[in-house]
Amino acid sequence: MLGFTSSSSGEGKTFCAVNLTSVMALSGKRVLLIDADMRRPNVHKTMDLNDGPGLSTFLIGETDLGSIIQKSDIGLPAVIGARPIPPNPSELAEDPWMAELFATVRERY
Repeated sequence: MLGFTSSSSGEGKTFCAVNLTSVMALSGKRVLLIDADMRRPNVHKTMDLNDGPGLSTFLIGETDLGSIIQKSDIGLPAVIGARPIPPNPSELAEDPWMAELFATVRERY
């Protein structure tokens, strides 16, 4: 499991995450890219995917994990987008469901 973070926007988190996970998927690895930036999500735009439901919807209990994983073309990672943008992203990031999500996907990817 890898995480990309920075102190401000525009430093290349999305660029690095999308490109690294794409290279890993092209090499035959099972890869899931989770956009956990619930303030300014961009992975869905970068990968030309629909923008919902996503991580925030799962964390508030409105959908299940299978419904938020977007399958991609062969050679690209599966993706969980962050949208829709919630009113409380910091609280959701600390939610116990986040740890449950990571534990579950770690077994599959």
